Amino acid sequence: MVLANDNHPGQVVISGLPAAVDAVLGKINVKRAVPLNVSGAFHSPLMAEAAATFATLLEECRFQEAIFPVLNNVDPQPTRDAAVIKARLQSQMTGSVRWVETCHALAAAGVSQALEIGPGNVLAGLVKRTTPEIAVTSVATIASLESLV
Repeated sequence: MVLANDNHPGQVVISGLPAAVDAVLGKINVKRAVPLNVSGAFHSPLMAEAAATFATLLEECRFQEAIFPVLNNVDPQPTRDAAVIKARLQSQMTGSVRWVETCHALAAAGVSQALEIGPGNVLAGLVKRTTPEIAVTSVATIASLESLV
């Protein structure tokens, strides 16, 4: 069992075999625990086999230096280095998501606006609570995208 996501000071996600997760939950006091209905123990060593397959596919991809700095959730230090970006992308499957640090790194880099693109607004809410100085907009539909223009 590992810490899969450090989402916010009041919200973390643990990942592992169901029995291990249940054992941890039985030993700690939490305000609320919500089991996630997911198909795997994401962001944990239990994803090593899938990560190895992904690594093989990723090796076939040619990365170039980034024009803008890239922050990855497993190591939220900005980089433009193609090899570093590729290595961090590979480690994403088995490494913990350091979302709190990512939000603070964005704020420290001077980011004042962010978009969450896709269904839902979970990440937007976490950014707002962690770094309220960053204005976040959720874009889930064509209509919401068109309203930005």
